[in-house]
Amino acid sequence: MGSIKNNLYVVTLASMVDRTVGISYGKSYVVAEDVEQAYQKVKSFLETNKIGTPSDRVLYRIELLASTDIYSGIKNILFT
Repeated sequence: MGSIKNNLYVVTLASMVDRTVGISYGKSYVVAEDVEQAYQKVKSFLETNKIGTPSDRVLYRIELLASTDIYSGIKNILFT
């Protein structure tokens, strides 16, 4: 049985990115196993805390920044 590989993603939503006051929920850094889990973590948090509207929570982009898997081909390693 192999260990679970975690990745660090930056999840960018279509809205809520450029805030002048408060937290910019539209750009979040997430540790997850894959892109779907990363987006679901952000979306679930926003829904649970009633932040934004459904149209604010639309995914714009996910970027992989680092991985715990040294053989992933990603140049940045994630230590957890």
